[in-house]
Parts: sequence; C-alpha cells; structure tokens
Amino acid sequence: MKKFEFHDSYGKISVKEAKELFRKGKCVSFPNACWTDYNRVLRQLGFKRVKEIYTCSSAGDWTFAIQTKEGWRFVYQENRFPKLGFNYYLGTETFRTFKDMINYLTIMEG
Repeated sequence: MKKFEFHDSYGKISVKEAKELFRKGKCVSFPNACWTDYNRVLRQLGFKRVKEIYTCSSAGDWTFAIQTKEGWRFVYQENRFPKLGFNYYLGTETFRTFKDMINYLTIMEG
C-alpha cells in the first residue's frame, strides 16, 4: 500500500496540515497517487461519503461530491503532469442535498 504523503506548494506537509489547507480551499497534492486513489485520499482528509460526478477524463481530471457537516461540496482532482500524482481542490459551493447538487449541474450544463 502506498504511503500517504501530502504536499502543499512548498513541499511535504502532515495530514493535519493537509486537512486544514484543504478545508480553507487551498490545493493539496498527493504526489504518489494514481487515478484510483481518490477515495483513499479524501477519506484521509476526513470525508467519509464520496460520490463520483465526472470520471471520464483519461488523465484523471475528475470531479467528486463529498458530504460535509454543512452539506455537499465538489472536489476536483487534477493531474500534476509532468509530475506524478494529483492535486485536490475543494469547491466553494455548498448544497443542502446531493439532489440539489445534481440539479445545479443540470442547470449549469443546460
């Protein structure tokens, strides 16, 4: 199993630091993640409910939904090419229910 190693833009950080930065909307990186590690990464960041939204990019640039205490939020996974691994960002919008989130996407894609 891969060792968890989170990074910010300056280098390696602790899981606790990664959680704090991520919840503040800052990018956290998981340099040795592969495209299938998203669930493990997000659980390590403290989120138990993760749903796939867009997973059609072969590069692994995917979108997920996570449930927080406040509601549902988007998470974006971005390939770090030419470096290994992925960056993770927390979306700014909060939706009361998962259905509200899907309705929002339907309207935006209209």
